[in-house]
Amino acid sequence: MQPTENLLCCDQLVLNQSLKTVAYKGDALYLSPTSFDLLFHLMKKSPSVVSVDDLLKHVWVDKVVNRETVKQQIKTLRDQLGDAASMIESVRGFGYQIKSSEVGVAELKNRNTRHIQVLKKVWMLLPILLIIFGLNWYANLGSKPHLTLPLKTATLPFKLLDSDDQDLVFLLQDELTTMMSKQEDVKATSVSALDHAEYKKYSLQEYADILNVDVLFEGSIQEQSTGYQVNVRMVWTQTSMAVWRDSLIIEEKNRGLLLSKTINSLQSFIQKKVAHIKSKSS
Repeated sequence: MQPTENLLCCDQLVLNQSLKTVAYKGDALYLSPTSFDLLFHLMKKSPSVVSVDDLLKHVWVDKVVNRETVKQQIKTLRDQLGDAASMIESVRGFGYQIKSSEVGVAELKNRNTRHIQVLKKVWMLLPILLIIFGLNWYANLGSKPHLTLPLKTATLPFKLLDSDDQDLVFLLQDELTTMMSKQEDVKATSVSALDHAEYKKYSLQEYADILNVDVLFEGSIQEQSTGYQVNVRMVWTQTSMAVWRDSLIIEEKNRGLLLSKTINSLQSFIQKKVAHIKSKSS
C-alpha cells in the first residue's frame, strides 16, 4: 500500500503519519514510538511481505540491533494493537505482513465521494420533501383528536390535604357534578370514592373508556390555618394532558364560600369551552 497524504489504511486500521495517531474501528490506540514506526513500515508495504532485514534498515536507522529485537518488537506491537493484533502475520523464513483486504485511502476517498454525492442529492430534494411533509401535516389537521359536544365529563373525588373533613370532599364533588349537569351541551358523571380507588389501577385512557367520558375534573383541597386552598384541573383523556387548571384561595374557614368560588370558576371555564367547541364546529 502506498501512502497518500501521510494516511495509511488497512481494513479498519488507520495510521496518520503526520499526527502520529493510530485507530482501529474508530477507537484510538496508543503505540510506543518504535511500535508506531514498525506499523507504519508494514502498512506502507502492505500487502507485501516485509523482510526482517528491511525492517532493521528502515525502523532501526543508525542503530545496531539483532533479528531477535525485531521479533520482540513485533510481539510488543501486537500487544499494543489489541483486537487488531491478528492483522500482523508472520511468514516463516521471510518476515512479516499486514493482512488486509486492501481497503486503502483511495477506496476511502471513493466512499467519501459517493457519500458527498448522496448528500448533494438529498440536499436538492430537501425543499420538495419539506413541501410534502407540510402538505401531509396540513391534511392531517382535521384528523387530530378534538373535543365534541355534548362534552362528556366526570368529576373525581378531590384529594384532601392536611385535613380529615371527608364530608367536604363529597359535598364539593356533588355540587360540581350538579352544576355541570345543568350546563347546555354537557353530560356530567360523578365517580364515588370506592369506584375511583378501583379505577385507579387502569391507565387514564382505560379509565375514561370505562366511564365513557372525554374529560376528567380532579383536584385537591388543602386546609390552612385561616382558610382553604382549592386546586382544580381538567384533563383531556385523549392526550392525557391537563388543558386547564385553577388555584383558589379561600381566606376563611367557610364551606359555602369554598363551594361557590370553586363552582363559579369551573362554570365559567365550562361555558367558555362549550362556546369554543361550537365555534370550531360551525
